[in-house]
Amino acid sequence: MSNRSDFSSDLWRCRWTCPEPRPLSQRHGDMLTEIVATMPRARPGGREVLDAVGVELKLSMLLVGPDPIAEGEVDNDYWDKKCRLLFLRPAIEPVAISYWPRLAGMDLDVERAQKIVSALTTQAQVVRTREGVGRSASGNVGFEPPDRAREWLDRLKEAQAKPELASVMPAYVFASTIMAHPFADGNGRLARLLTLGALARLAGWDGPIVGLAPSFYRRAESMGAALDELTFTGNWDRYFEVFIDIMADVKSLMTALAGR
Repeated sequence: MSNRSDFSSDLWRCRWTCPEPRPLSQRHGDMLTEIVATMPRARPGGREVLDAVGVELKLSMLLVGPDPIAEGEVDNDYWDKKCRLLFLRPAIEPVAISYWPRLAGMDLDVERAQKIVSALTTQAQVVRTREGVGRSASGNVGFEPPDRAREWLDRLKEAQAKPELASVMPAYVFASTIMAHPFADGNGRLARLLTLGALARLAGWDGPIVGLAPSFYRRAESMGAALDELTFTGNWDRYFEVFIDIMADVKSLMTALAGR
């Protein structure tokens, strides 16, 4: 992501804007509930959270290691590079465990979120005050304006307080955080961490016991196109389909990991 003071709409294919969330349809709700309820975890029993440390790295190793599995579909030719990049970054799970009660309860303010994203990147992060551009193979996107991005967490907490939106929160948390890109760096990692917390609230997990990054990387172009459509139309249906497909891929990879 680039912060620019000479920002122009000529630099992007669209500017992402996250609309108000709506409840999942019965079909989407049933699909997500079934996936989450049957998701293999790092390990059943008391050591579940401990054994979850490094689970994203383990999933990446399954995909790009010396004996890779051929599991699921991909929509881009750069996902493997992004998986390998995980080996050069701090594991996400120790940060998640350190802040888990706040993540699982959405008990966050901007200052706390700033500390979390700084821990994820091992660099002091600041709230974004300039326009931001995200680069991708299918063209650049503009993120939400800084003044709107600064209010992203308030919108998440407002939605979290509505019982009718409980099942949509994992999907909404990811879309809202990615489209806002509230910090200078680490927004993708923060979005996945907040999504883990929302999934935990939905499923009753007691820690970050699944890995999300490889599956999001493998569907990055589909996700980008779905966020474009969400911006243009305000219709969540395509985005929900892509998000649920990604969760199904997470389940598939966690199943493969459990079998090793």
